[in-house]
Amino acid sequence: MGVRNTRRRRRLPPRARASGVLPSFSNRRRMGRLLLLFSFHTLLFIGKFYRVRHYAQGFAQLHVECRRLALRENGSHFPKPFGIVFARVQNFLHAAGFGPVGVGKLSAPDAALRRADAVAAFESFGSLIMFCESQKRNLSRFGKIAAPLLADSKTYRVLLACQDVSPRRIGRWWLTNCASALKTCSMKKFVFSMGVFAACSAALAATQIFISPKGSDTGGNGTRQSPYGSLARAKAALKSAPRGDVEIVVCPGEYFIGKGVSFSASDLKGVNLSIAGEADKDGNRPVFIGGGKLPASALKEVTDKSVLAKIPSDAEGKLFYIDLKAAGVSDYGKMQQRGFGTGSRPTEMEAFLDMRPLTNAQYPNDERIMKIGEVIDEGHVRAIAFGQGAYKPKPDKNIRGATFKYTEPRTARWAGAPEAFIRGNLSVGWADDQIKIKKIDVQAGTIELETPHIYGVWSCVPDKNGKIKPGDVAVRGFQVYNLLEELDRNGEYYIDRQNGIFYVMLAKRPDEGSSFYFSVLSEPFISFRDVAGARLSGINFAVSRWEALRMANCTECVVDSCDFFNSGLGPNISGRKCKLLRSRVYNCALGGARIHGGNRKTLERGDNLMENCELFNNARLRMNYSPALGMGGVGNTVRNCDFHDHPHVCIQYSGNDMLIERNTFVRCCKGSSDMGVTYTGRNQSDQGNVIRRNFFSQNLPPDPGAMMCGVYVDDGSGGTLIENNIFCRTGSIGHSSSFGAVYYHGGCDNLARENVFIACESGVGQQTWTNERWAAALKREAHRFYKEVDVNSEVYQKRYPKLAKLFDPEAPRENFTERNKVFCTPMSLNGNMILRNNKPLKPNKGISCAQAIGVKFWTLDLVDKYFGDDPLVKKNLKLPIGVQKN
Repeated sequence: MGVRNTRRRRRLPPRARASGVLPSFSNRRRMGRLLLLFSFHTLLFIGKFYRVRHYAQGFAQLHVECRRLALRENGSHFPKPFGIVFARVQNFLHAAGFGPVGVGKLSAPDAALRRADAVAAFESFGSLIMFCESQKRNLSRFGKIAAPLLADSKTYRVLLACQDVSPRRIGRWWLTNCASALKTCSMKKFVFSMGVFAACSAALAATQIFISPKGSDTGGNGTRQSPYGSLARAKAALKSAPRGDVEIVVCPGEYFIGKGVSFSASDLKGVNLSIAGEADKDGNRPVFIGGGKLPASALKEVTDKSVLAKIPSDAEGKLFYIDLKAAGVSDYGKMQQRGFGTGSRPTEMEAFLDMRPLTNAQYPNDERIMKIGEVIDEGHVRAIAFGQGAYKPKPDKNIRGATFKYTEPRTARWAGAPEAFIRGNLSVGWADDQIKIKKIDVQAGTIELETPHIYGVWSCVPDKNGKIKPGDVAVRGFQVYNLLEELDRNGEYYIDRQNGIFYVMLAKRPDEGSSFYFSVLSEPFISFRDVAGARLSGINFAVSRWEALRMANCTECVVDSCDFFNSGLGPNISGRKCKLLRSRVYNCALGGARIHGGNRKTLERGDNLMENCELFNNARLRMNYSPALGMGGVGNTVRNCDFHDHPHVCIQYSGNDMLIERNTFVRCCKGSSDMGVTYTGRNQSDQGNVIRRNFFSQNLPPDPGAMMCGVYVDDGSGGTLIENNIFCRTGSIGHSSSFGAVYYHGGCDNLARENVFIACESGVGQQTWTNERWAAALKREAHRFYKEVDVNSEVYQKRYPKLAKLFDPEAPRENFTERNKVFCTPMSLNGNMILRNNKPLKPNKGISCAQAIGVKFWTLDLVDKYFGDDPLVKKNLKLPIGVQKN
């Protein structure tokens, strides 16, 4: 018998044993170097040498080199985690029949070592390969030690090829490709080699903490067999978990979140956190729900005659109710003013049936608006909407809402409604508002509002002198909502906050198993602050009143394959080199995603990325300035995303060197005026932004009198490159002669180059500014140029050499339109532009201008079909546009 090593095998640290998880590394960089050395040599010896003496010699050399590194790194002893690995490998050596390292004598194999151990090794082999590949950049640190691996190209190719292959496939590959060696190798040696893999992989595996809707925060221990019940409990378990890679595995099901969970840099010190959802067999992801759930069976039909008397006689369906207070739901939120100039705030409680948003009772029931009659008192005015720099009104200490005459007799029915609100564009087309009705005077035929609108309320009808305030009259008007008296359409609801009663109109009772969800949570489900390297994947976030996710000042964090819906807002990500990938943001109330990062003073890039995402219907409760995506900072990118069905601006961006490329924009900006699908404005220091290779289609307002465009550079901003885009039926001139698919309001040094315009009312347009207006704007916005940033600094002058002339009101201000092609579209109708080499677009198949205008929905395939032979169209379609399915 060989001599057994009597050195006692190291045990797991007490905290690791208590948590039931595998150990990780306290010092990732140091341990990475040691384990990389260990892993590569293990692969070499198994793959290249299948003889006993090479095992012994190789392990002896490894022993010497590791001792040398350990002495250099740690002073005298092996670091504890490496000691665990070392002890495990020695145990496998002895079980396989080897004596003490370096002796070279063999003993009989341990009978307890079975082929099952090799099968287990296959399962964990993948983690070893992944680790080796991720650390290959450190090869140069090992000098001669790494030379055999570099020389053995076959082994290195194995590492590269296996990084994305499942462990079982790797195991089969190893058996197949090593068959000849195995024929001449004893079972003892085979099991030994697999054991080495298992030892390495066990030490390299990430700590896993499991949570499940069926788990228990008090009785669980965080394993798959006994998971915790909440993310908050999993976070608490991080304190006792080993340092290194930690994965919180979220099992499928619904999680009801009453309080958000936050992670800071101190919470994750020494931890690389991943929160990963597991789908069920049908592909359903886990869902974090920020509210309550009640079964549809809790519905009762309303029989109270006093309630039914308020319902319109033409109501479709039956009126049902649920006593929320009796069900334990008491936080209904507060209905409050929300609109232009009021800031962002969480929504009130909303209701959803089987995750489908229901509609707060309103009139009119469609997108139609009621007109504002004669304005008796426009109310307190906080700002002037437009003019030559005069943006402050005369002082007025009487803070009051407006009073105006209503135009529809139906309004008299609302006189007794306790919490009725109006919403709409009450003045200009870009400034919507929702304001509580203070009083309806039926005798006078007037509506008095409780609080003022920022610009005052403007009439839709001419005054006694035949005059009407200009500015988007086509979309000026309002709807009324949040009143029992208009609960008349299938899917409409009303919450009586005073009595805690939820009323809903339904054409029929919901199916058995259906459920109602009510939003309650007014903070993010998950927050990260100052965190690096965190990853969130495979989880859906739904039914809340505010942001679903917040990452503040984070670095290299990733959100992948998550859905955000039925919330106030989607994900809000700020920091550096963060990514939002393969996700959907939809049916949010106050906007979609937010991505910010970079330093505008130093022009240090944020390099944040949103890619392969879909965003739609993300302004349900606040129509204007609730962008599907808000971008800010320096050097951030949105690429290969699909934006569709949005009432106002889709991408609102500010800052420098932003890149918007290869996205689709369909049916956007469809409920507003004086707005664009993409929008930036009022900051001449915002330079270097690029909008390229995007596809704009069917972006038109419902009223031809409204003004809108595809790309809007507003209020003097400039320095934007717009190139290689395709615009189909996008933009409306309205009552202006300046709007086009691309529109500049007063700015300069914008370049529209090599774009294609098909069936648009105008290609590129501009409203020019006088020198006096330009000077007034520079004075008014001076804080943006010299406090927020310094446009006179060396970094700005070097990056943007044309910037200096912008601050001279007498200098020429020009825009450039070059090498574009148009079909059934005038190139430009107005503006101070230099036109160069623009040409008509000739179809390769017969299609007339009238036919092009009549196409209900232009797609990329149709563009290729009718115009794909044109070199510019071919160039613009060369790279993939929109979401790319993996």
